[in-house]
Amino acid sequence: MCILHWAKSSENLFVTRKEKQCVWSVMKAASEAAEHTSQMKARAGRASYVSADLLKKPDAGAKACVIWLSAMFTVFVKSVHG
Repeated sequence: MCILHWAKSSENLFVTRKEKQCVWSVMKAASEAAEHTSQMKARAGRASYVSADLLKKPDAGAKACVIWLSAMFTVFVKSVHG
């Protein structure tokens, strides 16, 4: 199950509303921040010397962090629900 779907659903009686709101807020902020990296000007690393035309997508490392957060929250949900 997608962690954002879980956080928005009315199921999951073993998790408080505040915990779900926290998960939702963190995942939403992380996703939005990762997407905004596509608009940033690179100042270091490979991206700083590659043509800007090739750098229209969000940073892969930022997207990976969103995936890691999602995995951590998924494990949390599964541990709470058994």
